Amino acid sequence: MIVEKPEWLRHEGLQIFSVDFQPSGQRCATAGGDHKVRIWNTRPLMKEGEADRGGEKLLATLCDHFGSVNCVRWSKSGLYVASGSDGSLVLIHEKRHGTGTVEFGSGEPANVENWKVCASLRGHTADVVDLAWSPDDSMLATCSLDNTVRIWKMPGGSSVAVLTGHSSLVKGVAWDPIGSFLASQSDDKTVMIWQTSDWAAVHRAEGPWRKSVGSTFFRRLSWSPCGHFIITTHGYENPSHTAQVLERGDWSGTFNFVGHNAPVVAVRFNHSMFRKQPLPPPENNGEEELLQMDPKKVPKEMVPYNVVAMGSQDRNITVWTTANPRPVFVGKHFFTQSVVDLSWSPDGYSLFCCSLDGTVASFHFEAKELGHIVSEKEMEEFRRNRYGDSRSRQESLAESPAQLFIEATAAAKKVGNSTTIVSNDQAAAVAVAAAPLPPPPAKQTPVKQREYRQQDGRRRIIPEALHTEDDDCWEAAAVAVVAELAVFVSGMAPARAKPSKFQAWRASQLRGPDGVLSVQVRIPDEESLDGPAVAPICLEAKPVRVQDAAAGRGETGETDLVCSQGGEIRWRDRFAGKVTALTGNTNFWAVGCEDGSLQVYTMAGRRALPSMVVGSAAAFMDCTRGWELLLLTRGGTMHVWDLRQSQCLLNESLLSLTLSSSATSSAKENGVMRIISARFSEAGAPLVVLANGHAFLFHSKMRSWLRIADDFFPSSSFVSTWPPSGDGELAGLQKGAATLGKTNFSWNRTLINEKYQTRAHLEDQLAAALALKSAEEYKRHLISYTRFLTREADEVRLRELCEDLLGPLFVPDSEPCYDSQPTTSTWESYVLGMKKRELLKNEVLPAMASNRAVQRLLNEFLDMLSEYEDTQ
Repeated sequence: MIVEKPEWLRHEGLQIFSVDFQPSGQRCATAGGDHKVRIWNTRPLMKEGEADRGGEKLLATLCDHFGSVNCVRWSKSGLYVASGSDGSLVLIHEKRHGTGTVEFGSGEPANVENWKVCASLRGHTADVVDLAWSPDDSMLATCSLDNTVRIWKMPGGSSVAVLTGHSSLVKGVAWDPIGSFLASQSDDKTVMIWQTSDWAAVHRAEGPWRKSVGSTFFRRLSWSPCGHFIITTHGYENPSHTAQVLERGDWSGTFNFVGHNAPVVAVRFNHSMFRKQPLPPPENNGEEELLQMDPKKVPKEMVPYNVVAMGSQDRNITVWTTANPRPVFVGKHFFTQSVVDLSWSPDGYSLFCCSLDGTVASFHFEAKELGHIVSEKEMEEFRRNRYGDSRSRQESLAESPAQLFIEATAAAKKVGNSTTIVSNDQAAAVAVAAAPLPPPPAKQTPVKQREYRQQDGRRRIIPEALHTEDDDCWEAAAVAVVAELAVFVSGMAPARAKPSKFQAWRASQLRGPDGVLSVQVRIPDEESLDGPAVAPICLEAKPVRVQDAAAGRGETGETDLVCSQGGEIRWRDRFAGKVTALTGNTNFWAVGCEDGSLQVYTMAGRRALPSMVVGSAAAFMDCTRGWELLLLTRGGTMHVWDLRQSQCLLNESLLSLTLSSSATSSAKENGVMRIISARFSEAGAPLVVLANGHAFLFHSKMRSWLRIADDFFPSSSFVSTWPPSGDGELAGLQKGAATLGKTNFSWNRTLINEKYQTRAHLEDQLAAALALKSAEEYKRHLISYTRFLTREADEVRLRELCEDLLGPLFVPDSEPCYDSQPTTSTWESYVLGMKKRELLKNEVLPAMASNRAVQRLLNEFLDMLSEYEDTQ
């Protein structure tokens, strides 16, 4: 055995917290208290590198962390190196072409190799102290002093799961080489075993750790390459410190490694197994004979065993084999402080150890000391015989052919529909796997402007509705408007194509120069869609001005009301007072005045009603397709009338909104509520949007306001995956809430924030889509909600959802009911015009096929749905 302590392998004299070998053996990485990760050439460190000791030793210095780097680990492929630091940050580096650069002013030599950050993993809220790659490099596990273990999907770095079973600092994590389990060790003196298929805790081990005293910064446990043993750290059996061994299956402690005089901080299994005698030459088929031999008849010297190294606070290193009760090697006096990390070279015969004294020591063993390495072919055959084929270990078994069929159906549907909302950790995968090839860029044609001439010969352009991202809001003094009224629908853009029926009857209010208010109503004319444009009917409110030679130009306080079409005046009227709001449709005009009066006109200009007194100036007005009129006064009272029936439908104060949690500083200032808009929703319900984007819908039957859009779910996994604002009324409102509320979406999510807020967010949006009667959005959020519950294996909520959609088996599907007439059954077979059972069959059950943990629930409802269809 040869022992070396290279003097040039340093971190500016500071502590070295971690060391790890690249699987190819060409490089090793160290992490230290100088906030840096250093990549070293391993040839000068190995026994075979005597002739190369004059070459480049330091290949790169990675200076991307802002705190002490506590752990560094290479991926199994050797392409990536992951590191975790005191800044709660995990970085993934990869090697790029060319030579590296050096940080200006760092005093470091120029990097020989070019290593760059390819992913930054943010989510922990405290120091990251250990990490581990999965056997296939598809995932990365990190543990932190925030008491959690996080699982990341690699190489993208999206969060897969947050494991919160520990009650204290988590200081070590190790991945099962088979890929079925993950082990973590914490200061709560327990070791937890997690199942990787659904990330459920399958065992909590409490053994000799309960008797341990003091604390260590690391508890780096390790899993044997055969997958059968876990060696833990910081155990204590009076009077010695131990390293407890857990066996796979019942996870019981079978024996200890005893001998250190202080707590064991880190253990590391050799990635290879060994045997005392080498195999016979290949020409004798010795390996094949050994694989086919009865295990009970294998000679003792041919039985494979594991090799493990341990580092302790007593500054000593020990190397053990599972075939010998005593250590193979005990290293003393090599370090002056605690040993904190260990790493084996790819050939299995060199051990590297780092210490808090800022040094690294290498120990080079020979075959006569450790044994002869078991071939990878034999290791794979061993794992296959014990655990099954590696290609199927990660998958749960399908319990019925129906499960496989619906999985295939769901996969085909997913590929065919690339617009489905998915969570952040699935979006990239779906975009790559499901999205079709992008079409060639279409040639953009300018919008064709339509114009007409006024009576005085001036040209007027008919405005075309275009998509806008304008987030300017309207401000009110106790709901008083002080901004332009041109931006109207709170982030919802009208269609870019031909005018819809909604735009044909609804007036769009505009404010022009000199205080002129105007509204335009387009008359629907299906025959003229391809022919000459029909000029809209325009109603303008112009303040009457006089020219005084002494005082100049001034207002008289009166208002001229002029209705025209195509430049031709249809009618005009004049009355005392200033107009504050206008609206109209193909049935009537409504004019709100500053003195708190409201005047209603017919389309021909006759006053349909006497002046209505509402007590305060009109701030917002809107109308439906028929005869309903909405008015919000500056005093904060909302009125809704049916003008044809001369009936008041609503007289409600907005005082309750000023007292809600939505009345933030951006929506309320100096006791004044600031509102963007008050209008009818597309389904005809009163809708109010505050200045922070929070939207409220009035439910006429419940006589209360429903908050349908807000920014109260910053930790939800779905906050940034909503479709564009033109993809539905709720989507536009939600986008406005996120934009105007200026939400700082939190990357430092805990499990409670992430899991519960995501579920609450989806449930809230599902209910909001139902209240808005937006069928497509309801369907989209129902699928997203089902997928989330399926991913979490929440069978209780999934069962309740499926039972509501399936209903009683003896109740047939009835015709959709859109009115308020009572039904004979307590269960409605339709929701927003869609059959519930069709939603269950075509949307919900296929979404549940993504997690086989709920396949029994899926098969149960498949059987009930088939039973119902057979009875029809």
